[in-house]
Order: sequence, then structure tokens, then C-alpha cells
Amino acid sequence: MAKKRMMQVKASQILQNMVVGSTNDGLLRIARVLNLKLKAKNRVYVYNALCRFYDTPGSAETLYNGLNAYEKEILACFFQGDMHPLEIDLSVIAVKYDFEYSNKRYWGVKKWFSDNSLLHAMIPNNCLPDEFKGYLKTVIPPHVTKFFPSEIDSEKDEDEIISREERYKDFDMLIRFINNNSISATKAGGYMTKANATKFHALAGYHEIFYNECYEIDEIRNAGELAVTTGIVNLLKCADIIDIIKDKYTLSKNASQYCLLSMPEKAQFLYNAYLKNGNNHVIDECARIKGVKLKFGKSNYNLSEARKTIVSYLKLCPVNEWIDFQQLSLEILRMKRLLFKESTGEPAIKGPDYSFYEESSPSWSEFEELAINVVLMEYLAVIGAIDVKIRYNSISEYNDDSTPQVTYFRITDLGAFLFGLSSGYTEKAPDAGKEKGIMVLPNFDVIISNGPDRMSHELFFDRFATKTTDDKAVTVYKLDFKSMVKALDIGIAIREVAAYCDAFTTAPLPENVKITLMEWEEQSKRIVVRNAYFISSDDPFLLDELKSYTGMKALSEDKILNSLILKPGCEKKAKTVIEKNQRFCIFGN
Repeated sequence: MAKKRMMQVKASQILQNMVVGSTNDGLLRIARVLNLKLKAKNRVYVYNALCRFYDTPGSAETLYNGLNAYEKEILACFFQGDMHPLEIDLSVIAVKYDFEYSNKRYWGVKKWFSDNSLLHAMIPNNCLPDEFKGYLKTVIPPHVTKFFPSEIDSEKDEDEIISREERYKDFDMLIRFINNNSISATKAGGYMTKANATKFHALAGYHEIFYNECYEIDEIRNAGELAVTTGIVNLLKCADIIDIIKDKYTLSKNASQYCLLSMPEKAQFLYNAYLKNGNNHVIDECARIKGVKLKFGKSNYNLSEARKTIVSYLKLCPVNEWIDFQQLSLEILRMKRLLFKESTGEPAIKGPDYSFYEESSPSWSEFEELAINVVLMEYLAVIGAIDVKIRYNSISEYNDDSTPQVTYFRITDLGAFLFGLSSGYTEKAPDAGKEKGIMVLPNFDVIISNGPDRMSHELFFDRFATKTTDDKAVTVYKLDFKSMVKALDIGIAIREVAAYCDAFTTAPLPENVKITLMEWEEQSKRIVVRNAYFISSDDPFLLDELKSYTGMKALSEDKILNSLILKPGCEKKAKTVIEKNQRFCIFGN
């Protein structure tokens, strides 16, 4: 009796999906396709008859062997797609076998079944019983992801981000730009101001991708509308190379380490930091989605696993071959339908008039696909791991604004290295020289040649020295009086400049340079602008009385020696006058 009850429980688990939401006609349809002999057609009797069938060992194998070729492909598509097959995949199979569905009684995957198909019993109520999954794993192979190269029409009017692997100087230039200037960050989004973004873009000269149908950088409203610039800034931020402190960009703890790396090492450093970036929202691809308005179920989420999943699919692509973006999107959709939703929660999407958020969840093309687009365009392409072709399209039928969307991508040689598909990487435009260190000439020129330490030296001298040459081969600075004044103003003593030159020069410091720096060091201590407080009185006798107070003598100077008394607020002007006459002057306490 107990054994019979256990068998009944097992069958009940299998049939649970059939019963929930199914009518008696639905159960009868399953019994009919199974050719079960029924003495009665009431719900309980039909249910018990189905239990006896599903309790029979090998029922899954019996059903599978009874399927025709079309039905087996439909079942494989359903099973390989984790019970969520794509309509496009099912329709391809239907076309292959000339199957046309028109029965309005069915929904979900069942609309691809014929009335008498055994699939009604195999997948009751659009669900696959757990007991069947073990058997199907033995007869249905897992889905194999394949990417096929596409032919690119070079005549199409498309934008692109290509050859970024040859432009790592843009990252270096931004570090130097922040090091040499006071760069403000916006409170909303932490972007550079428009003026600073425009200035840096003109300095670096890279190709930019604009949001909101802008064609020139002068047309943007804020730096958040710049895809490439946003990528460069955020990659350096997430790697802790730059930071924002008190609404100002500044170099962070990893800046010095980064500057000493070779180009492939810099790429690896940024790539690893990008993949790991988590809950601090330095990088949030979902917030960068344009064209639709989304509100997420969680305020704090980690997108690291979603990025790693995307990269795992990119690793399956052939290197240096253009791949249709829709191939990538569909392959990820087949197996990872909740790619970003697992982290963000179920988002809400704003309705046609943008006045309220609808209860319905956004579709794949309204959310995940757009986030994948940001990953590829703003980050992996900017790092140089991939090249992308871009077309401007309107995403929503309610919004005519065009936004940049990736149409094709290809894995670069650098991407193959970063993704672990190759063991090494050879720079496309390696440094011409291997000379380390600096050279100081008798005319006070400091020459920095190409080499692994070039950027590190430039960051030091950029802060104060006058730059006279800056090209691919060398950077030249002049150690003149003006440069030393600037060094003192930012807290670098002249003896520190001399020590740095002495430590890194490839030849001994010229004697005249060494002597001059020593003299300047001594002179820099001779004139000091200090803060002082005075007690004045219109009565000299009263002033003598103040001096006689107990304890006052220890707090005051009897008279001021070797000093000029400046008018209030004239400290900086006095310093400038002194320096115009080739004398050093510093502020002291």
C-alpha cells in the first residue's frame, strides 16, 4: 500500500504541470495522443490513467522514439534552450519541414505541435517534467555555439571604432592632461565638463562616437554624450589610475604603476579592472543605455558576471573576422535570457509619453541587447580588444532619436591576447627606442627618449618644467627660472628636482647645471612671505602698558628685523614683483 502511494506521488509530480491550468479536454488530448484506453472520461479517471503511463519505466524513451524528425528537432530546440526556445529558431525548423501552425488553441511552444503530436505528452503545458530531463541529456547533445564571418559592405555609410589597440597614447594623454590641469568633474555622472572634454579631445585627436545625433564635439550638451571619451575616463577610474576628489579629477594610487607598464601590460591592466568592477558603479553599462527610459529593481548591483559571460561568447568568435552583432545577441539570448536582469532585478520601462513606467518588463531588444551594445562599443572597443562598425538607429517606436548601435564587430590581435586565445601580443606600433632614463644637457634641456619609463618621467616634469618638444621620438623640457618657480609653488623643492635628474640621467649631470641648481636651492630659502599679526594702538603709552602685561613678552617680538610690512591682500602681488626680478620667493608660516 505504501509502495503504491509512493508511485502515485511520483506520477503526481510529473503530472503537476499538466493539471495546473489544464482543462479536462487538455488531459484528454494527452491521453488520446498516447492511445490510452479509457473506460471513462471524467477528470479523475483520465488523471489516474496518465499516472499509470508515466509510472511505467522508460516512458520518456517510449515517447522520444515515437517522435518524427520534425518533432525531435523541435524538442531539441526546446531542451537546448533551457525550456525557452527562440521563436526564430522554431520558425526555421518549421520552414525546413513545411510545417504551418494555425491552431489558435495553443500557445507557447505548443503552437508548433500538430494536434496528434506526442510532444503534447512530452511537454505538457509548455513545461518539461524533471523526470524526462535526465533521459533527454543522453539523446540530445548540448547546444553548440558557432559564429560565422560576415561580408562587410564597405560602401555603407557606417561609423566605426577601429584600431584602438594602436592608440594607447590616448590613455596616457588623459593621465597627463589631468596631472597638468585642474579638471572639474560634474556632480551628475562624474563626467568632465564640456569645456575640458573639448580641450582634451582636440589635444588627443581620436575619432569620437556621439550620442543624440551630434556630429561635432561642440554640439554636445555634456561629456556623457561622448562614447569613446566616457570609455577612456571610466576605464582609468575603475583601474584606480584616476579618481575624483572634491569634484576634481586627480591621479590615484595606481597611476605610477600603470605608467611603467608596456602597452600590452597596460591593456591587460585595464581589461582585468573592467571585468572585475563591481558594486561601486564606476562603470554601469545599464545606466548608459540610450533611447529607452528604464528603472531598475535594485539600486546597487554588480555587472561583473554579465561582462564575463559576454566575453565567454566573444572567445568563440574567429579572430580578425567581422561578425554580425545579431549573431552574438541571439546566441546569448538562447542560453542567458536574464543576462543583466539577474543583477539589476526586473526593470520597468517608461511608456510612450515618458510620463509613467509601465508594469510590463522591457524586451530583450529594449534592455539586454542595448547593454551588450554598451559593453562592446564603450569599453571593449575602446580598450582595443575589438573593432566595431556602428549605425545610428531609433530604438523605440515612440522616440525618433537615433543612437549608435553596433552592427558588426571583430576580435583584434590584442583582443585574442586579452581573452586568452593567444599567448602573446606584438605591438602594432612599438616604441622606436629602448633608451631608458633621461639626459640633461649643459643648456638645461632635459631629453626623455622612448622607453618603458618615458611616461613616468613625463608625469614628473609636466608638473612644472617648460616643454619645448613633444613628438614620437622624444620629449624635451627646459629647466629655467620660470620652471623652478612653478616647482616651488606646487611644493617641489629645487633639491628634489636636482636629485631626480641625478637619479635617472644616463650620463653625469653637467657641472654647470649641478652648480646652478644648488645655487637656486640656496636662493629659494632667502625670501619668504609670512603671515604676521600686529597689535596697534593710537597711544604709545598704552602700547607700552600692553607690553608689560604678564605673559605678553613670550607672545611677541620686540621689533621686526629684516622685514617689509605689506598692505593687506598684497602677498601674491609682492611675490610676483620679486620673481619678475629673477629672485625666488616662497610662502612660509
